Amino acid sequence: MYGLEVDVTARIAPLFNLLDCASREIIKQACELVMARFTLSYPWITRLLRGSLRPGIDKYERKHFSGQQR
Repeated sequence: MYGLEVDVTARIAPLFNLLDCASREIIKQACELVMARFTLSYPWITRLLRGSLRPGIDKYERKHFSGQQR
């Protein structure tokens, strides 16, 4: 086995596609559901947090939910 390199890209790629789909579809929907519930329960706190954390939230959403390859 020494000196022999095996390319495992073809075997690992489907896993990364599955994880990408899960993060874009399932996790994003869960985050949106939690935020909607929080907005209904605590509207003033939500507005305050969204106003102060908007740049960070936008950056996180672009990075993790855009569907682009990193």
